[in-house]
Amino acid sequence: KLWAARHDKLFYHENGIWNTYSKLPNEKIVTAFLKDDKLYIVNEKNISVINAAMNIERVIDMGGINDFTEDNQGRQYFASSNYCLIMKKDATSDFLYLQPNGPASFRNFSMTSYRDEIWVAPGSVSTNWNPMYYNDGFYCFKNNWWNNYSASFPGITWPMQNYKDVLHIAIDTLTKHKWIGSFGNGLTEFDGSKMIPYDSSNTHGVLYKPNWVSGISFDSKDNLWITNSESKNGYPLVLKTKAGSWYGFNLGSTTNLANVMTDDYRQLWMMRPIGGGG
Repeated sequence: KLWAARHDKLFYHENGIWNTYSKLPNEKIVTAFLKDDKLYIVNEKNISVINAAMNIERVIDMGGINDFTEDNQGRQYFASSNYCLIMKKDATSDFLYLQPNGPASFRNFSMTSYRDEIWVAPGSVSTNWNPMYYNDGFYCFKNNWWNNYSASFPGITWPMQNYKDVLHIAIDTLTKHKWIGSFGNGLTEFDGSKMIPYDSSNTHGVLYKPNWVSGISFDSKDNLWITNSESKNGYPLVLKTKAGSWYGFNLGSTTNLANVMTDDYRQLWMMRPIGGGG
């Protein structure tokens, strides 16, 4: 038979007539190919395998696929717009992601360095200072290798499944811990094996959920400064001292703050979003 695909429809030519194949879901067909008398139809959500009797023999659930093939030993290969190349050895095996080492996402809001490490925060905010809900975690480049830290990273305890919009990372040079500022999930300390969230229960009541950490910086005395945009308790600027004490600062009508920085003279500089934050 002669087959043809157009948009979300599949057609076959038989006895001089074009007929619509009606057993497929109404999903856009990405590609189609024949192999061993079977027709493989790849759409945006799965792959349907049609046998010689024109019945759907099996369906392979895999979204975001641009192309697909299967070798003579039954190994399946998926070209994915999200995960590069994916292989599945057989029906019972897990998916194997074959991709070059690199950051998990092209996004980059800010970067910070410490010795031979580069830490990247890939979150973002909109032009009117609303969250973008990017759940990319954060990345580190060290020893010519990228580690992508997210809820799926093995061996790390995460306080929440979707850790969204990481805007800044500050590194404590004494403990080597990383302090993560998320616009929506707040402040978290990363000790290399677990993520420790901070809220009113462990900050003397100066950080409340939800908190929108928009800036984070250590000064020359190893004190940590945090800007908490749209703070619900009136403390848009928060200080954690080297000794571990917490202080909140009320800045009057100024509640929308972006990043915070300190200079060599221990002066504190705070940015305000365009238009005051929407």
